[in-house]
Amino acid sequence: MEYVIIRPYPGAALGPGAARALVAYALRRSGRGNWDAVGVDAFSAAGRALLLARPLPAYTVAVADYALPLLQKYFTE
Repeated sequence: MEYVIIRPYPGAALGPGAARALVAYALRRSGRGNWDAVGVDAFSAAGRALLLARPLPAYTVAVADYALPLLQKYFTE
């Protein structure tokens, strides 16, 4: 499994925007480019933080054949 480990500086404020920027920076720096969807687990203890970022699989949507007429009736104009 592919993942990136990020250890921010002690005392760094880790809001959603800062975490997103750190993950993007770590991906660029490691030469992995951007992932379409990223899952991030954040851990903290004793004033330190650890982020584990991993790519998420692309979502696929499947529609049953019997549902197509209903979808066409109610969602097309």
